[in-house]
Parts: sequence; C-alpha cells; structure tokens
Amino acid sequence: MRYWGLLAAKLIGILVGGVVLRLILVEFFRNFQQVPPTPNDRFATDLAAFLVSFFALIVAARWAVVDQRYRCPRCARRLRMPVQSGSFDKALIFSRPKIEWICGYGHGTMRLPQLKLSSSEPPKWEEHADMWKELELAGKR
Repeated sequence: MRYWGLLAAKLIGILVGGVVLRLILVEFFRNFQQVPPTPNDRFATDLAAFLVSFFALIVAARWAVVDQRYRCPRCARRLRMPVQSGSFDKALIFSRPKIEWICGYGHGTMRLPQLKLSSSEPPKWEEHADMWKELELAGKR
C-alpha cells in the first residue's frame, strides 16, 4: 500500500506543480508584451505556456515511474547495493547480464535485466522472510 501511495502522491504533486507552472508561465509570457495584446497574441502566449508546462509534466511523470521501479514494493524505500551478474559476451549461451538490487531492510531482491533482446523480460522481485539471517547462515557454511 505504501508503494502505490508513494507513486500516487508523486503523480498528484507533479500534476499540481504543472498547473502552478502553467499559471506562472502565462503571466511571465504576458509580461513580455509591450502593447495591449490582441487575441492572436494571447493565443500564442497561452499556447507557449501550455507546451512548456506539458513537456515539463511528461519529463516529471517519466522520472516518477522510473524512480518507482527502483523502490521496494513492501516499504517503498530505495533499493540499494547493485550487483551485476552474468556477462555480455556469453549472454546467448549461459546467462543474460542482470543487476540485482536489495532492500536495505531485508524485504527482498529485485533482478533487472541489462540486455534487451527480442522480448523484454520483466523485473523479478524475490521476497525474503529475513534476508540478513539467510546471509548469516550462508556465511557460516
């Protein structure tokens, strides 16, 4: 729930910021005009403000979605400690290169493929009951 709530909060914040940015840009562009504006001038300034704020919204929404990919689905904190596995020169024979990220609180591991072939492989989330105890047991062997 926290994971999706964070994404919703980011997108709502971006939307509100986009509306405020558009209002600021409309006033900014209208202050550049020296003479009283004609309807065509107002259309041009409103269109320019809309386009700039629209592209800013697209970039910010893209950032929010990409940032969400690197968060733990359980606690919504950023994933840490990237480790590369596999190799590019043996990608078709043995294993494709991947980057593994872990949650710092031990909730799980996210495996993201580095190599995009004909079909995109989705990221795999492997949940752990208590990852730190698993690592301690592996170190004692």
